[in-house]
Amino acid sequence: TFSGAGVFPSVYEQNIPVAFRDARAAFSIAVTGPLQAPRAKLDAKINGIKLHPQAGGAQFAAQIIIENGIAAIQGALTDASSLKTSIQASVPVNFGLRPFALGVIETAPLTGNADVALDTSSFSRLLLSPDHRLTGKTEGALRLSGSYAQPAVTGEIRISGGSYQFLPAGASLQNIHATIQGSNTALTLS
Repeated sequence: TFSGAGVFPSVYEQNIPVAFRDARAAFSIAVTGPLQAPRAKLDAKINGIKLHPQAGGAQFAAQIIIENGIAAIQGALTDASSLKTSIQASVPVNFGLRPFALGVIETAPLTGNADVALDTSSFSRLLLSPDHRLTGKTEGALRLSGSYAQPAVTGEIRISGGSYQFLPAGASLQNIHATIQGSNTALTLS
């Protein structure tokens, strides 16, 4: 078993996104069972993620259990609002300690889903440069199938009541409503 608490990721990575600069991480890793077929469990939490300037600290919690050739992954992102995003996935893996092996089995089937409900500015701050501001509410559900080599995504994500600003040019769009639909190997924005 190996664990840590009160870890500041910014100490180890100088180019960390602004949202994570004051975040604190805690984790534990436990490995049990025989060397040829071990069971590994990772629990991790990151507290104090600043998803947007006016928000309190958000939390991301994840658990990964590798057992019998499957990595079962669960994660949840929550903030001070009532919005919450959760992710679950099962990914076939090759894992052993003697000799050490850890890899995704590219042709084996995988499954997963994501139920999304969050403030659009939360993820836009992580994905866009500070010159861009995107707000609104993002909700929806996605399902993952196929394989690691050929994944398929189905479902829908909706952005409502959104706005976009490109600060250097003073450009602004208001009342944005958009839908992203997944249909196996294609994503369609409308």
